[in-house]
Amino acid sequence: MVAVAGASSACGLIDPPGNGSTASDQPAIDKPASLQGDNPMEAEALPTLKQLEAEKAAARAARGPTDRNAPLSGWSVSLVSNGDWRQWPGHSVGLIATANQDVGPTPWYLTIVETDWLGSRIVAICGAGSTCTANATSPSSIRRSYIAYVGAYASTPPIPNQQAVSNTAWILWDNPSYMDLHSNRGTFPPGASATLSATVDIDIGPSPWYISIVDTSTGTLVGVCGSGKTCTATASQTLPGTHTYAAYLGGYPSVLPITGSLLLSAQSYVTWATSGYVVDLQYDTSGGGAVIATANVDVGPTPYYITILDAYTGALLTYCGSGSSCTLNATASTYCTQLVAFVSSVGSLPPPNIQANSQTFLHVCIN
Repeated sequence: MVAVAGASSACGLIDPPGNGSTASDQPAIDKPASLQGDNPMEAEALPTLKQLEAEKAAARAARGPTDRNAPLSGWSVSLVSNGDWRQWPGHSVGLIATANQDVGPTPWYLTIVETDWLGSRIVAICGAGSTCTANATSPSSIRRSYIAYVGAYASTPPIPNQQAVSNTAWILWDNPSYMDLHSNRGTFPPGASATLSATVDIDIGPSPWYISIVDTSTGTLVGVCGSGKTCTATASQTLPGTHTYAAYLGGYPSVLPITGSLLLSAQSYVTWATSGYVVDLQYDTSGGGAVIATANVDVGPTPYYITILDAYTGALLTYCGSGSSCTLNATASTYCTQLVAFVSSVGSLPPPNIQANSQTFLHVCIN
């Protein structure tokens, strides 16, 4: 049995439990209540026309009699959001429309309009000042656009007498669509540390979920993070062998194995070996859609092969018993997957007698 020399979280968040243990005795990562993302904000009521006219009257009075109704021209308006364009359902994003002049002393209003496949609606309207703000949110997956206008009053779009139109700000409320897990290298000498990085495409901070990295060959939790798009952890082994790792997106991992995750990465393999063999997997730069696994040794005189496997299905796709390279043609598009290469005996994932692995999970479409 391969001895586990230990692992530590590069996030500085936990110390992993031992082999076969649970994570229940680990300190939980506090996610601020304001970032839980499970309490979507109520839509704010728009001010009435009477309230807006009162704002304008106050703005004109503040200017004094000499320029109370001074005409303004050359309008411009911009719109920015205070968050990423992609958000978790239920999370609120602030929108700020900024005009180059105060609309108060004029007949115009600063308005923010929201549009999606259901239609358009006004989410903010201001009758005075040069800025207007709104909070945008959605409890479910949807893509929306936002545009700010300087124009006449309207209770529903379109905005009449438009004096200026802003850029379009897009926000997509959605769950993450992928999770990847990689090590900084595939093969290490015993005692060296590997850095594992799990990545999703949305910051998990505003959500109730966590990224967990698990050594699935020993049932050990090696890292957990409660915010950001990337979670990193380190792992080290003192004896030769190959360990498999997986990343999960889900609730806090109080019990192992993790079940009910939202997303699961492909298995990531890290080899600790004394052979000195190294294998790399790259796209063929000469074109044609092939991928090439290249080792630092001619495997012909050895008992090993260069093997290329499907990281998701575990299927052996091709292998070579001589030379220092092995090529897989990946020009068709029957299905898309990730690949990993080994110096090993021939077999499905993980192949037996692993001496080195590429840790390069190329995304390809193959037949």
